[in-house]
Amino acid sequence: MALIQWKQLDVDLSNSVYSGSLNVTGSIVLNGIDLSINQSIFRQTGSYWNTTRNIGITGSFQLNLDGGVNNYFAVSVGGQEKVKINTEGTLQLAPQDITPTAVSGGIFYSSSDAFYLGFGN
Repeated sequence: MALIQWKQLDVDLSNSVYSGSLNVTGSIVLNGIDLSINQSIFRQTGSYWNTTRNIGITGSFQLNLDGGVNNYFAVSVGGQEKVKINTEGTLQLAPQDITPTAVSGGIFYSSSDAFYLGFGN
């Protein structure tokens, strides 16, 4: 039979250093907030981590594209790239064959090489 013992940790941990590994099964709750990590949100697919779930960001969001002009930030809708920004900061709208519904403040680039702006009045 294994011997199991409880040991009281020092209440004041501010001047203490604990090292090693800690394996926790279950959740960790601190002041009513669940600190558990849900590893099912992102899945590694090759060299990328992807998710099919909605992601919300409160606060600042910064995207760093390190490398040459081949790295860029793109927005795709339905598998079609609509907007991209390269590392030089150039915004590029993808040309559209079908004229979308006009919206106030909108801009689109047609495949006939023309830009269109949406106005509210």
